Amino acid sequence: MSQGLNNDMAVSKSRRIVKNLRWWMLVLFLLGVTVNYITRNSLGIIAPELKTSLGITTEQYSWIVGAFQLAYTIFQPLCGWLIDVIGLKLGFMICATLWAIACIAHAGAGSWLHLAILRFFMGGAEAAATPANAKTLGEWFPKSERPIAAGWAGVGFSVGAMLAPPIIYFAHASFGWQGAFMFTGALALLWVVLWWAFYHNPEKHPNLGKAELALIQQDNEAPPVKLPFFTALKTVSKNKRFYGIAIPAFMAEPAWAVLSFWVPLYLAKEHGMDLKQIAMFAWLPFLAADLGSVASGYLTKRCGPEELVQAVRSVGMGGHYLCADALRALRGGEQPAQVLEVLTPREREVFDLLVKGDSVKAIAFKLELSHKTVHVHRANVLGKLQCHSTIDLVHFALDHQLLAGH
Repeated sequence: MSQGLNNDMAVSKSRRIVKNLRWWMLVLFLLGVTVNYITRNSLGIIAPELKTSLGITTEQYSWIVGAFQLAYTIFQPLCGWLIDVIGLKLGFMICATLWAIACIAHAGAGSWLHLAILRFFMGGAEAAATPANAKTLGEWFPKSERPIAAGWAGVGFSVGAMLAPPIIYFAHASFGWQGAFMFTGALALLWVVLWWAFYHNPEKHPNLGKAELALIQQDNEAPPVKLPFFTALKTVSKNKRFYGIAIPAFMAEPAWAVLSFWVPLYLAKEHGMDLKQIAMFAWLPFLAADLGSVASGYLTKRCGPEELVQAVRSVGMGGHYLCADALRALRGGEQPAQVLEVLTPREREVFDLLVKGDSVKAIAFKLELSHKTVHVHRANVLGKLQCHSTIDLVHFALDHQLLAGH
C-alpha cells in the first residue's frame, strides 16, 4: 500500500499542472493561424516585384490568386473531415507541413503557371485552419467561454495578415523575394514542431488539472460519429444553421481576399509605393479586424439575440451607405436636388420634415395642415419616390445626399 502511495506521489511530482491551460492551447493555435496568414499574404506583398521579375501580367496574377481561392474552397470540407477522422493534432500538423513546403517551393517558381500550381496546393492545405479553429474551441472550451475564445481565435487570422507586410519586407530586404518565401515557410515548419510537441487533447494532456478538465467537459457534446466524407457532407447540408454561417462568410470573403492579394498591388501601381511603403500601410485594415474580432466575442456573450441582430443591421446599412457613396462618385456627381423634381413644393416640404424625423402630428402643426392632408402628401411622396415607409425615405435621402443641409 505504501509502495502505491509513493508511486502516486512520484507521478504527481513529475506531472506539472499548468493553470488555465486551455488558454495556452488557444495561444498555441493562434500562433499557427498567424503563420498561416503570413505565408498566405506573402504573395500579395511581393506581387509588384513578381510581376516584374517573372513577367506576370495582371490577368495572369488573377489566375494565381484564383487558384489559391479555388483550392481553399474545395478543400475546406475535406480538411474538416480529415481532422474529424484522424484527430486535430495529426490532421492539422499534416496540413501545416504541406503548406509550409508549398510556400518554400514558391522560391523556385519560374513562371505564373508554376506559381498558380503551387498556390493551388498551398490553398488546399491552408484550408485546414478554419475547421481546426472550430475543433480547437470545441475540444478545449465550455460553451459559456466559446464566444470570447472565438473572438480571440479570430485575432490569429488577422494578426498574421497584419504582421505579413513588415515581416515580408525585412525578409525580402535580407534574402530577396525567393528568400522571403523560404523564410515564411520555415516559420511554418517551426510552428509544426511546437504543435507536435505541446498540443494534446484535453483527456490526454499531461499538464491539465482535473478541475479544469471538468470545467471544459461540463457541457461538451458527445464525440461526433466518424462518417464517410459524402455522408458527412450530406448531413451538414441539411442543417439550417450551416447556411447561417456559410452565407455571411461567402459574402465577406471577397473583401478579405481583396485586402490580402490586391491592395498591395494597387498601392504599388496607382500610388507608386515601394515595398517599404506598402509595409507601412497594408497592415492597418487587419488591425481593425483584430479589434473587431475581440470585441465581437465579448459582445456575443453580453448581448442578447435582438441586440446582435440590430448590430448586424447597423453594420450592413453602413456598408450600404459606403457603396452608395462610391457609386455616386463613379456616376460623376449627380445633382441631389434633381431627384426631387417629381414632388410638388408642398410635398417637398413634407419630405424634408419626414426625413428629419418629424411625426405626422408635428408636420401638421408646422405646416398648418390637417392630419388627413399630411397623410395624403406622405402617401404621394412615398409613391413618387418608390419608397414603402418613412425609413425608406431616410435611406433614399442618404443615398442621394439630401440630408447635407439638415
